[in-house]
Amino acid sequence: MKQIFIILALCIHSIAWAGKVYTVESVPKLRLYNKSYISDPDHLLKEETVHRMNQELYLLEGVTTDQVAVVVLGSIGSASPKDFANRLFNRFRVGQKDKDNGLLILLVTNSRRVEFETGYGLEGILPDAICKRIQLEYMVPRFKEGNYDQGLSDGVTAVIKILNDPENKTALQDPHKKDPQSLARIIGWILAVPYLLFMSVFYFVKKSKGAFKEDYAKLSEAKKRNVSLTIPRWRWLLLYFFVPLAFYGGMIYFYHGSYYIATLIGGAYAMILLTLVDKKSRSEKAYSVSYKEGDYFHQYNQFNRYFDNWGIAAVFFPVPFLFTDGQNNKKLKAIRRHERACGECVTSMILLDEKKEDEHLKKSQILEESIKSVDYDVWLCPSCHSHYALGYNSKFSKYKACSSCGTKASFLQSDITKVAATYDSSGIGEKTYKCMYCKRISVEEYTIARLTRSSSSSSSSSSSSSSSSSSSSSGGGSSGGGGAGSSW
Repeated sequence: MKQIFIILALCIHSIAWAGKVYTVESVPKLRLYNKSYISDPDHLLKEETVHRMNQELYLLEGVTTDQVAVVVLGSIGSASPKDFANRLFNRFRVGQKDKDNGLLILLVTNSRRVEFETGYGLEGILPDAICKRIQLEYMVPRFKEGNYDQGLSDGVTAVIKILNDPENKTALQDPHKKDPQSLARIIGWILAVPYLLFMSVFYFVKKSKGAFKEDYAKLSEAKKRNVSLTIPRWRWLLLYFFVPLAFYGGMIYFYHGSYYIATLIGGAYAMILLTLVDKKSRSEKAYSVSYKEGDYFHQYNQFNRYFDNWGIAAVFFPVPFLFTDGQNNKKLKAIRRHERACGECVTSMILLDEKKEDEHLKKSQILEESIKSVDYDVWLCPSCHSHYALGYNSKFSKYKACSSCGTKASFLQSDITKVAATYDSSGIGEKTYKCMYCKRISVEEYTIARLTRSSSSSSSSSSSSSSSSSSSSSGGGSSGGGGAGSSW
């Protein structure tokens, strides 16, 4: 009878132990100071596995000062493994206090879950993607087989190799500084989210206006001014939405190499270049459709409309636009100087030089040339002596056409504020223009935008004092919230 009671008591104890649910506070403390980096209260690992990993992690700390703690539990109930790992990390204070270079590996067999929790100082060496990769490649396949010893051993070995890699040691940093890769991911989000939101709104605006056209020739003359109207819907979505979405998504979630920021900038550069090349091809198509045989003045203006600003692209994208910008300027010059036939007698006309052309220009036109607001070409027929002048506006002139005489000689004489803008109401400004030819003075009023208050958010920094009751078995580090988790 006594033996039956003993067996029954052992069974009850075993069932209670097997079904034990751990809380953060009930997990046995690690004794990091005494070469004890493994907490396995349910004895789910073999003794030799625990001993070997303890030795490896002790040697790792001696060489790198990094602390890696491993906790193996049967069950944590309904608690979130990620939150449990974070709180357990801070309870054990894994890592050196001045470096926060700790890693906690939590395995919960009942939840079929493994979690990596990293301190700030290790986020540069063990970013989230690397933690995830170690779990999926080295640990989860073994865990699926029920081989917890091999899975943890392989995972710990992979972590040690990375932490011992001399090339990665430069990533150890002051925990109060931002990890360059984390900063790069933030930059990726800052670039990606506003861009995608803007392009989504822009797409629906274009769609509502019926802007997506494939046949440029069918557009009205007014709409032909906008080259973007020539793009098919699928092509616009591919270039301006799906390609950037795929690139930034890949950069944010999958790629975490040493050249993260360089790749981010290079990819953005390549995407902008791709859209510019596409726009240039559409500009060439638009020009070819609007081309009028024999009307060289019209050809010049059309070509200038579509290709005038490509010099800016050449500054930032010298290849290929430096070459094409030179070709564009050469073509513009050729169109402007192209031989023309007289409209009266069909004789080839002569382009007069600067000295002779003044004889055939009006006083207002001579003034425009003298102030360099317009450059005139005068074509003269040597046979019937008919002539005409063609005016080419200067790109960088400060003058505009006078509202009275039409001469491009009106300049801004003064710009004053009549009513100052406030935070509650807009203001009124007044611009005064004077024409150098007819001397007319014109006044234009304009609205000054209302002042806006800059939203300054004051961040309060809270300093937490370490508890005097903290165990001497802790290293002093705190979790940075980084890491990864995997299930099987």
